[in-house]
Amino acid sequence: MSFFALGRKNENGSSSSKNAASSGDPSGDPSEASNDASNDGSAVVGTTGNSPNAAPADNIFTPDDSSSADETSDVDTNFPTMNPTDGVEIWTNSETLAPFDASNEDFSKIGQYQVLETVPHDTEAFTQGLEILSLDKIAIIKDWQRRVRRVLRSGSDRSLASSSSYYVESTGQYGDSNIRIVQLATGEVIQELELGDEYFGEGCTYYSVPNSDANGNDVVRIVQVTWKELRGFVYELSVPQTITVATQLSLSRVGEFEISEYDHTKAGKMWGIVYHPIRNQFFVSDGTRSLYVWELTETTTDSGSTFDFVQVDRVKVKINRATSEWSALSQINELEWDPYSYGGNTILANIWQTNEIVRIFVGGESDPEIRDPDEGKVTYIYDLSNLQYLAQPQGRGAVMNGIAFVYDSGGDNNGDFLAYADQFWVTGKLWPTMYRVKLIDN
Repeated sequence: MSFFALGRKNENGSSSSKNAASSGDPSGDPSEASNDASNDGSAVVGTTGNSPNAAPADNIFTPDDSSSADETSDVDTNFPTMNPTDGVEIWTNSETLAPFDASNEDFSKIGQYQVLETVPHDTEAFTQGLEILSLDKIAIIKDWQRRVRRVLRSGSDRSLASSSSYYVESTGQYGDSNIRIVQLATGEVIQELELGDEYFGEGCTYYSVPNSDANGNDVVRIVQVTWKELRGFVYELSVPQTITVATQLSLSRVGEFEISEYDHTKAGKMWGIVYHPIRNQFFVSDGTRSLYVWELTETTTDSGSTFDFVQVDRVKVKINRATSEWSALSQINELEWDPYSYGGNTILANIWQTNEIVRIFVGGESDPEIRDPDEGKVTYIYDLSNLQYLAQPQGRGAVMNGIAFVYDSGGDNNGDFLAYADQFWVTGKLWPTMYRVKLIDN
């Protein structure tokens, strides 16, 4: 028997037709909601090329005229409190860092971003969850769990969307929900498994299974949640040690699970989910102000595996736009874990019906009796509205949704794992494009 903790998010309303989302507040908890999604400034749009992998020049999008962050730090003795810049190396077992520095600027700061690369995205994919499928990510997950001291490197001046790079995507809409493996460079769907017409797919995440398969390959289990059907699904995937364009990747469903209407989330729904390997837990969103912390008990017998999730904690998310006190933030949607920031203890989140991504400090303790005073605070806000302008998506409900940390498809010649600090793949529901962006903190 092994234990995991689940954090998952669900998303917007349902619709019986493709490319349509239901209207109304999906949070189910308006009393806790904070609908302040105001824009703190206007961004400057840079010039982008039309080729899928073109990296545009002079394309830093910033809501003000502030200069780039001073991110220099001696990581051997004093870990940075901000994200590492290019060329900086950090250790996978770095200590948990306080999200606010000695300047006493205890509010949510405004970040910038830079577009580095673009790739095609399926315009019929109502994106709910996004994860890069990478041997490097699997190795990093294992290192965090074992507290192995290994270097993660940052920065890249080349295209990362090779023909041997893939991602896992969960899509929504009744009658059109599925889980799929997609080739990153082309957007080609390699495999998809449909959900039944009665399910509205939501987010997905994956964790590493301790044992290899019969061929010595790493094995991951992918968790997919549904909106209000109180049910989720678990899939298994073997990942060969060398991934090429000829690699045959094949998902298989190995189980499912049920949640109770109010014991797992306040709204009785699931929006987003992300696995947090340091805590060996999952974080789940449901559209309210909370992230729910789940643990997974996985029992394997001769007849197969069973999966049981239990809520063990919740984190109340709050935001301060430098004009008021800290207040509740709701509509938290897709989630992604960042292995770099604050010792690997922040989660990135889309805010539904906005073009904002927020960075949430979730603290470094899995024990609910030990609380960090900054737990749940949004440390940075990134307004990516110009990506919506560049993508020009068509269809009702085509909002930004989908965040995946950038991992390379294999380590470098020194055996170091290539995870790129501050870099994420982002897209939206029904969007024609996915963007590799670098998030820049001030």
